[in-house]
Amino acid sequence: MKTIIVATGVSLAVLASAPISAASLSYNRPLTNACYEAASIKKSPQGIAQCNAAIASEATTDGRERMASLVNRGILYLLDNKATDAGRDFDEALAFDPQQPEALLGKAIEQWQQGNGADAVQLATRSLQNGPKRPAVAFLIRGLANEQQGQLKAAYADLQMARQIEPNWATPVEQLQRYRVVRH
Repeated sequence: MKTIIVATGVSLAVLASAPISAASLSYNRPLTNACYEAASIKKSPQGIAQCNAAIASEATTDGRERMASLVNRGILYLLDNKATDAGRDFDEALAFDPQQPEALLGKAIEQWQQGNGADAVQLATRSLQNGPKRPAVAFLIRGLANEQQGQLKAAYADLQMARQIEPNWATPVEQLQRYRVVRH
């Protein structure tokens, strides 16, 4: 018996419901906290300004906090459809910590948006290996990137995993509804 999986179009609007989790809250850095909060509630472009202030003023105090602010600003850039700016922030965060799961996932999303499915799959996989806060998002993005490359069985499996991990999250369910499994 042969199985054929068919998918119909996907929209970039899927990202509005699937952003990665904000990175790291610091209790003694008010600007870093404002950046984190903005990314947590997906508040852009005001949040971008808060992250800019955090990066500019607190950059020399703690490299991890700078990295977290870069990831958070990258999230906000993604939400604001500024993939190139987001990519730069994720690259800088990954230069500090090449295994940072939220930076890897953000970079995966950016690569997927740019049409680089192979890179997005690799980055989402690395994110999963390093424990992102929301693994379902990594599976969703990896699934969409696999689909972008025509790897429909892998895409379908990743989307199913995203649904299994977060059954109350509507986006994987909506994405799976685009698929039709036909058995011969």
